[in-house]
Amino acid sequence: MPEHAERAKADLQALAAQDDEFATVDRGTEDAPDLQVIPNPLPAWKRAGFASRDEALEVVGSSRI
Repeated sequence: MPEHAERAKADLQALAAQDDEFATVDRGTEDAPDLQVIPNPLPAWKRAGFASRDEALEVVGSSRI
């Protein structure tokens, strides 16, 4: 639907721009927390179904929407 293209592109741009490369997890216990920063196994672009952040950005720059 062409009338929704600009909103979709803006939403995809925001999704691709999220800085969620890393996540903080607690691998300790209640009494002894052990916060660690790990690579995010499920960033926003992956949850949206893209193979990479670059793929999401390519869609924003193309006329596929």
